[in-house]
Amino acid sequence: MSADYVSQGGAYGAVYGTLAVFLCISLAIGYRFLRSATQDADQYLTARNSQGIVSLSLSFFASGAGAWVLFTVPEASIIGGPVALAGYTLSTLVPIAIFGWIGPIMRKHLPFGCTFSDYVQLRYGSLVNVYCTLVSLLYLCLYLTAEFSAIGDAVLALCDPADVYDAAAAGGVTDKGHRLKLGLVLGVSLCTLLYTAIAGLPVSLVTDKVQGVGIFLFTFLVCIAAFTADSGADGRSDRWEEVTTTGTGDPAATGAGGSTYGNSFKMAFILISAVTCANMMHSGFQQRVWAAEDQAKLRKGAIGGILLTIPLMVLYGVVGMVSYREYGPFLFPQFPSFAGFYALNELNVGWQVCAVILTTMMVASSADTIQTGVAAIFKPFTTYVLVRDWKALPSEAEAPRTIVALNFVLAAVVVNVPAIVISTHRGDALRTRPRSGCDAHLSVLSLFVLADLVCATCVVPVLMGLNDRIHPSAAAAGCLAGAGTALLIYGLAVDGEPDDFKTLIPDIAGVSGLYADTLVTLAANIPWFRSGYRFEGYPPVAAESPRAGDVTTA
Repeated sequence: MSADYVSQGGAYGAVYGTLAVFLCISLAIGYRFLRSATQDADQYLTARNSQGIVSLSLSFFASGAGAWVLFTVPEASIIGGPVALAGYTLSTLVPIAIFGWIGPIMRKHLPFGCTFSDYVQLRYGSLVNVYCTLVSLLYLCLYLTAEFSAIGDAVLALCDPADVYDAAAAGGVTDKGHRLKLGLVLGVSLCTLLYTAIAGLPVSLVTDKVQGVGIFLFTFLVCIAAFTADSGADGRSDRWEEVTTTGTGDPAATGAGGSTYGNSFKMAFILISAVTCANMMHSGFQQRVWAAEDQAKLRKGAIGGILLTIPLMVLYGVVGMVSYREYGPFLFPQFPSFAGFYALNELNVGWQVCAVILTTMMVASSADTIQTGVAAIFKPFTTYVLVRDWKALPSEAEAPRTIVALNFVLAAVVVNVPAIVISTHRGDALRTRPRSGCDAHLSVLSLFVLADLVCATCVVPVLMGLNDRIHPSAAAAGCLAGAGTALLIYGLAVDGEPDDFKTLIPDIAGVSGLYADTLVTLAANIPWFRSGYRFEGYPPVAAESPRAGDVTTA
């Protein structure tokens, strides 16, 4: 058993070295992209009809396998046991399956679409589209915040506690540790934003291949090493005694944290419902629908992404439960999200560096997908500003490259900057203070359940639009009802629940909003349904649509 920790220099080297590899790949691809006369702004944002089964499988897998997995999956497994782990796993698979199912329908009706924003605008109009766009942007901002927080927390968990934790402050992060986290977050943010701005979605898809293979292999290696770590009373878990007050977990037959079977099944159901809604509003995933070569490869790529995701989720869930059994008094109730890192701390420095590289790949794969997705969200608005027509969806009507590149500036301002500030700011309202009295830290799980809350308020009305009998006004009423119900339940319930169930309140509110928007949409649609309303159809993709060369900024 090693007695060494990863040094700050070693952590920086592992993170920036991994990012440098992706940047070099991106520069090479970007150079070819910029020199190619066949690449236009449409390819920049959609990589339209260019991706095969392997590429899509690795892209779905890598884009969803963010560093949040290292924290939230072990925590959910500790709180809810195998049942919650199964629910969390299904919650990540169901959205991919839905994309594989409805993607071909979207491609049929909107062959030149880019994200669901195009579909919502044409199907429901500006009111519903603006609401859905704001929800999607909020979700992506929280998602990116969670990823940035994860890279910092992961490295701090592996570094020497004497350098990054203040024992006198009961686990507070020192100024040195805070600067380390800030440097890592800024590095990941700037590097991924740079290489996605160079060549857009095509470069993100290429890096997804490298990151997908790397994440899959490193996960197996690191998890196997963690399972075989030498632990026990003489293990390095005593490092946490220096920086925190121990707790008194009470393992039960179901969840390691003491959940009953009933609560475990509730947690699984809530996770499946809420996380599915959130991922459906992820514009980065939506882009993959139109990047596929054809409908058949989209479906098979979705299946491939599912098959790659299952072992990832299961492994980290088992790591969490095994770690709890070894270090339960230290883990619960203070730091269940750090369960995997307790086992990694027993490994030598080489394995810990591998863990840092793995975390960097996971963060980068999610971050570049989010950044290209945010840039794509602004596409309909850019097109409207240039051609003054919401229905101008064909690639010929896209903005020039220089204008489309401004979308990434908007992505940086709207999403990256807030994510950096929130993930590195001390004492933020989104941070959680463990019951032991330790210094507040940003909970990755708390960020995701907040994101789930807002996404559940509109996803069903959006998908109902695939039926031509749903009126836009009914969808708008459903979205507003879902938002109002979720906020009401969240506000009334969060103060009255016990601490060990409080983290699920936002998801409970989100599921309530999900049911509310569904029921209200159906009820409000009855008058139009009885009057025989049918959607007139999407505008035809005409050859006479404006071409990029005809579009001016005047």
